[in-house]
Amino acid sequence: MGAWGIGFPYDQFYFDNAFAKSHPEYRCMDRNGDAISNLSYAYPEVQQYIIDFLVNGAASGCDAVTLIANRGVPYVLFEEPVAKRFFERYGEYPYELPLDDPRLNAIHCEIMTEFARNLRSALDERYGKGKVAVHLRGFYSVYDTKYIGIDAEEWAKEGLINAIICYPQRNYE
Repeated sequence: MGAWGIGFPYDQFYFDNAFAKSHPEYRCMDRNGDAISNLSYAYPEVQQYIIDFLVNGAASGCDAVTLIANRGVPYVLFEEPVAKRFFERYGEYPYELPLDDPRLNAIHCEIMTEFARNLRSALDERYGKGKVAVHLRGFYSVYDTKYIGIDAEEWAKEGLINAIICYPQRNYE
């Protein structure tokens, strides 16, 4: 999900993704305003790029697409859409907050859940309702995965994913 250019079948061209290279304006921003190499799911264009990639990949006849969310983090940080949403809701900017601040984490989770809803809708529209499953490979537990903005429990409740695979890894700021 965050290793730009490592997607099948072009995984030998790691870090050579034309979309990522041509859109530096969609990069994740650290709290001090520095851009990092990852693109941010806070931008609808990034979400659509990934959704199109996964929907087109499912044409291979696979039973499921897997969102590998245990590497390539972060997926969303302090970009303008995040800061704007936070300010509108709380009247302040989030730049000095830790990533596990419940208010900031809730906004990160909202953004990533919007992505998951759009992915589920796109797969259902193209292949039929529920014909292509969505698997999530997250961190050590669903709670650890929530730290990076992926509320796997909510995704499961909404029927956005069919399986959760935990990986023995954690991520902390």
